[in-house]
Amino acid sequence: MKTNKREELIQKAKKRMETVYHSMKKDQEIDIDKLIENLTTYEVELEIQNEELKEANEAVKKLSERFSDLYHHAPVGYMLLDERGIIKRINNTALGFLKKTNLSKKVSYGIREGQKPFIVYVDNQYHEQFFNHLHHAISSKQKVSCELKLKNTNGEVKYFYLESIAYHDDDFEEKMIKTIMIDTTQQKIQENQIKAQNKQLTDGNIKLSEERKQFLSILDSIPEMIYVSDFDTNEILFANKKLKDIVGRDMTGEICYEALHNKKAICEFCTKEKINNNDTPYFWNNYNPVLERYLYVMNRKIKWNDQKEVRFELAVDISKQIESEIILVNRLNY
Repeated sequence: MKTNKREELIQKAKKRMETVYHSMKKDQEIDIDKLIENLTTYEVELEIQNEELKEANEAVKKLSERFSDLYHHAPVGYMLLDERGIIKRINNTALGFLKKTNLSKKVSYGIREGQKPFIVYVDNQYHEQFFNHLHHAISSKQKVSCELKLKNTNGEVKYFYLESIAYHDDDFEEKMIKTIMIDTTQQKIQENQIKAQNKQLTDGNIKLSEERKQFLSILDSIPEMIYVSDFDTNEILFANKKLKDIVGRDMTGEICYEALHNKKAICEFCTKEKINNNDTPYFWNNYNPVLERYLYVMNRKIKWNDQKEVRFELAVDISKQIESEIILVNRLNY
């Protein structure tokens, strides 16, 4: 293709030289072939250089368009701010964050030409934080970051993470601040939801704790013996004041058959098998040699901490009643 172009250029050069030659005076001596050859060579070289320059310009243009597309459609916003916080440059992503409108030249002109201060988009409560961010970036000459609450032109509130670094810009001939913007609104919403859920859980736990305290207080005030034990380990989880006073100590944490029946193994009359798979209470009579009392006992399954099912026992001292019955029977037999 370049060979055909070369031949075409040579023919053009010859025609021009013939025209020049006929217009010259006859007494002028000139080596036409030599002149044509020199001019043709020069013209071909210029044309080849021109073609190469066009190709280079086209490559530069495509590269520029590629980087421009990468810059404007990056997943994060880019801005160039001056020391006063005026937006000097901004990509389409950041522009979209600030203005929820069509990204036309007319719409974005005011921002792109450095006429808009970034502070107008910052929530009033975050103004001081933004100016501190600018000052810190300029004074430290290092990367600095902050989180801001912004409002776009539709009044929509969003949260953004900003990271900035200051440098001297040769084009503007002043100190400028390069800034990236990352939308953290969804993250903030999730954080707020987690905080709200944690508060709910905390409030719920506080309420449960208060209710549990109230429940234990009620059990403590009942003038009958009450204790709660673990189904699996037989550990006493709670003993009310009445039972503690009768035993003479707090048995919480001890094994029920050791503390209350002075046994080394589970009691043969233990009722946990009777109530473990049954939601109804079980009533029975028992004489406790350790407590030296006849007891009318009610056992049932209840839910304790963490909704764990445990064995609940309420024992009524019926010793006087039994003794009276024994005396009555003895009198009748006598």
